[in-house]
Amino acid sequence: MTATITPLAMSRRTHAQPPPTIIAPPRAALSLRTLSKRIVVWAAVCDADPEPMHGHVELAETGGSDAPASAFVAALPAIMDQVRPWLARLAAPSTHKVTELAVPNPSLRARLREGEPIEGVMILPASEVSGTDPVVAAASDIAERLHREVISPDETGTVQLAVAASLRAHHRGAGIAWTRADGLYETQIADTSDQTAALVRAIAMAVRAHRRHLGTVVISCESRAAVELARAALERKPTTGHPARASAQRALSYLEIAGDVRVVSRTAPDALRSGATRLAQLTRRDAEFDITGPEHEKRAAAALADELAGAEVSA
Repeated sequence: MTATITPLAMSRRTHAQPPPTIIAPPRAALSLRTLSKRIVVWAAVCDADPEPMHGHVELAETGGSDAPASAFVAALPAIMDQVRPWLARLAAPSTHKVTELAVPNPSLRARLREGEPIEGVMILPASEVSGTDPVVAAASDIAERLHREVISPDETGTVQLAVAASLRAHHRGAGIAWTRADGLYETQIADTSDQTAALVRAIAMAVRAHRRHLGTVVISCESRAAVELARAALERKPTTGHPARASAQRALSYLEIAGDVRVVSRTAPDALRSGATRLAQLTRRDAEFDITGPEHEKRAAAALADELAGAEVSA
């Protein structure tokens, strides 16, 4: 049997077009780190561009008590102003004109997914964000390096801090703080009615903020009991049966530390110790009068600046 090819069939075969080529969207990742709610470093990496973007944002104020989340939210507009045009340019060659953006931090990812849509950007859900993704890992590595540089320009040098806690007798909720001579600090309310436990919580807060430092972190605390408990926790050898103190020890012992941490008694300069004490007292009083967020941050920054300036004048 012989097939007959009609003129119409020949015409169709001659003019048949191959299916269009689908160009997949580029994949990018945005990674952030913060120190003291005052400085946020960020890195953005994309598989379609060999040159990553990165930078830092110095914050005048933040809102909220959770240090990373509140700092990230405050810094996000400035970061996206720089990243958005870059992502849009990378998306242009793709078929759907979109860049997939992986954001490892859960609170930041939720903020971006629930906010106003970003033209040319698709925020990936948590199920599609993995630390083993080469793009995510590369962004995290750069952010880690920038964070260590912010902690100290000398990555293997010594960073000195002081901690303090303030607690009203027979009340629950202690103001805790750590301070540095460069004006960086952090404050929180610790849910405890025990002064020693509050100080161990303050030490844990300081260690958490500086845990990526490759050198030595020296933390000065005026309570010998708190110093001994903190040292035992850092050695993974809890030494107390007191519930509040044991809980504080566990919080400290769980932290992964890149360098060396030394907890000592009264070695920090007077201004650093008095600054930590003043911030701890201010934090407790502000919480009692429901002064939180940006207003508390302004008051705390001014109080520490005043203590440090006073030390310079007297010197």
